[in-house]
Amino acid sequence: MFKLSPKLAVWLPCLAIMLAALACSSEADNLADKISRKKAMADEGGLQVAQGSRTKQATESVAAESSEPQEFDIKLFSELLTTRSVPRFNENLAAISENWDDTFTPMLLESARFLQRPFQGQSIGLLEAKTGKSFGNDFDGWWQWHWSRKLEHHPDYGMFKADLYRLMDERFPEYFKETDNPKIRMDEIRWGGVRRDGIPPLKDPEMLSAAEADYLSDSDVVFGIELNGDARCYPKRILAWHEMFKDTIGGESVCGVY
Repeated sequence: MFKLSPKLAVWLPCLAIMLAALACSSEADNLADKISRKKAMADEGGLQVAQGSRTKQATESVAAESSEPQEFDIKLFSELLTTRSVPRFNENLAAISENWDDTFTPMLLESARFLQRPFQGQSIGLLEAKTGKSFGNDFDGWWQWHWSRKLEHHPDYGMFKADLYRLMDERFPEYFKETDNPKIRMDEIRWGGVRRDGIPPLKDPEMLSAAEADYLSDSDVVFGIELNGDARCYPKRILAWHEMFKDTIGGESVCGVY
């Protein structure tokens, strides 16, 4: 058993505190490096260069070394809806403005519909600046004008629609799987306000002969379709409740929308 001198008894705790502080500082540096790397990967697509024990974002270096223009990320439109950061929103909107192409119009228009103030106003302001039109918050007016034009869709428009409608219902994106050669204008697909099957469709309804359909009067409106010799009709009074039917007519699957 030994005794410490009074001076040594005072300095040993101080030395322990200093060593602990150094250890914490080293751990903090390591954690800062990890956070810096993750932030660089999230904000700059993972481009980074090592400098000693730390990392540094290499956006400027890569841009200087590469002569190829960076491809515009279509997901910036859907990020307008998901970000809560004002600086991040402004950054994305500025990138859209700087890379503006006329095919961006329906994507920014669809995004703006779901934005809250002041983000919606900023997006509409950009639309007005780029198109020369002044419809303000009249989205129907915007769409009527846009649909009057003959315009090719952006090659990634289907991806944008899938990302946008995923925010309403995770099942919606499957409607946009095959969009390379659409049979309709995809910009005419607009959300009706409910999730899928929010209004249950009329599925494979039981059919009656015309003579048996005594619940209908002569004044009732019906929608008729004939396919491969199979003739059927769907009363308006029924479709008014369902708004859509799914049936097999003449051996083919058919969807009707009212």
